[in-house]
Amino acid sequence: MQRVSAMLSKSDMNTQKQIIYLSLTAFILHVIWENAQASLFQGYTSFLDHFSICFLGTVGDVVITLFVYVLVLPSDCVSP
Repeated sequence: MQRVSAMLSKSDMNTQKQIIYLSLTAFILHVIWENAQASLFQGYTSFLDHFSICFLGTVGDVVITLFVYVLVLPSDCVSP
């Protein structure tokens, strides 16, 4: 593991940390949002019955968030 870390530049490590923090933050906020609004939809029965559907929605939201992040990532942060 230290070999891999030694091979990565400081900016690569910062970018990786930003992506990890962004992913975790997006996941937490989206899972809360998905489950908070689930009860507003017709057919909602309980939190446990719909958590798996909300979880899949959350994963999709995180993927979209990361896609947008990559689109707007400054080009000087991306190594060739």
